Amino acid sequence: PDEAPLLAGVRNGAWLDAQDFPPLAYAVPGLIPEGSVLLVGPPKIGKSWLVLTVALAAAAGGKALSIAVPKRPVLYLALEDGDRRLQDRCRKLLGGDSIPREFQYLLRVEQGRVIDTITAWLDLQYDVPPLVILDTLGKVMPPALPGETSYQRDYRIGTTLKRIADDHAGMTLLTNHHDRKAAADDFVDSVSGTHGLAGAADTVIVLTRARQATSG
Repeated sequence: PDEAPLLAGVRNGAWLDAQDFPPLAYAVPGLIPEGSVLLVGPPKIGKSWLVLTVALAAAAGGKALSIAVPKRPVLYLALEDGDRRLQDRCRKLLGGDSIPREFQYLLRVEQGRVIDTITAWLDLQYDVPPLVILDTLGKVMPPALPGETSYQRDYRIGTTLKRIADDHAGMTLLTNHHDRKAAADDFVDSVSGTHGLAGAADTVIVLTRARQATSG
């Protein structure tokens, strides 16, 4: 029957009940889980410092925010940085330790090829679930397709990011994204753009702090 291929993926409660799924993996235990994660906050609040701290800790098997971080392959897409500034930031965070060789980064990606770039790097990782950091989404956000609303564009991009994470069990795809200018009562409303990005993500983390404050 014509319907048979459409229903080939149907499962039932007995199948689901019999599954033994591994526990949720964390890039930073208790804070940043596996999957597609949006880190949201206003410009200059410290999002890049935070994700760089996580990247260096993961590459070396060190600590971030005083939390022991499991060692794993790292790709940091530092699309708002240059080599000099990135080196300076790494050295400030590491306090004299060498920048780990396992810390891999890119400063530029071809226009429209960020997903292909991430996928190509992931294809080279075989053993430990990796950490990929995209900093920032705004640098690579494409325009809406003809006839596509802003929500549809945001959901399409968010779904693509989630699909990458879903296809690589245990990995974390951490994406830096700016928030809205206005304060929001609901943290999901603070995500810049439509609800499409937040709706497609597995996790949304909002970073806030008062101006001139040293903690967030």
